[in-house]
Amino acid sequence: MKFASSLLEEALQPLVFAISLVLGVMTGVSAIMTALFKELGAKRLQPRPLKAPQVAKGLFLLLTHFKDQDAVLGDIEECFVTIGKQHNRVFARTWYWSQITQSIVMLNTARILQLSALIALGEKIRSLITKG
Repeated sequence: MKFASSLLEEALQPLVFAISLVLGVMTGVSAIMTALFKELGAKRLQPRPLKAPQVAKGLFLLLTHFKDQDAVLGDIEECFVTIGKQHNRVFARTWYWSQITQSIVMLNTARILQLSALIALGEKIRSLITKG
């Protein structure tokens, strides 16, 4: 029996050595990965600051012309930050774009109506002049 157990022990020694070697390597790799994450990952894993989409902001500034333009944009951006904290970045950016497009339409509707009224008035005047 003693002979069989020594044979088994001898046969298992390379396997035990291999397992301990693998565990040692895994421990070393784990320590290296932990150090890398602390060094590099801390910078990458920090959330990026939430910034309003610059293209939408530029379109708003380009397509709207009125004295309180900055105040409206400021209100939208303030709500954007709040929504970004309550929800996620994608939701906040989608909300921002929808607010910007709605604002562009609403703020230009009055101008479009005024322009169409002027065009209609001009057509009336032209028709009166051409009849006479």
